Amino acid sequence: MRKSQQCLKCDGRKFIVNSEMRQPDWDSNNVTAPFCVLAAGRDFPGTDAVTGATTNSDRAHMGRFESWICMGCGYTELYATDLEDVVRFAHRYPSLVRIHDAEPPTAGPFR
Repeated sequence: MRKSQQCLKCDGRKFIVNSEMRQPDWDSNNVTAPFCVLAAGRDFPGTDAVTGATTNSDRAHMGRFESWICMGCGYTELYATDLEDVVRFAHRYPSLVRIHDAEPPTAGPFR
């Protein structure tokens, strides 16, 4: 919907766009937190698994979601944003997160 500007289900063209989906922060009664693409525990308590920075949390939250909701039928699409940390995490921990590249190879074997 974001690219075509048209709903796939009802052909509507009016959308509610939420640039950063949020959810309740389960450690607080009155705070919300971004709905993250990837949440992971850290290797070492108090140290960020991706950047190595010291932190007070025992979890790493990476990436964000943007939502597009059709006002005609309610059909919703989610788009992931801020994926740099997710990619770094995937390279560092391939057993936990993998990047699947479906692009054809640029050069193939020759016989």
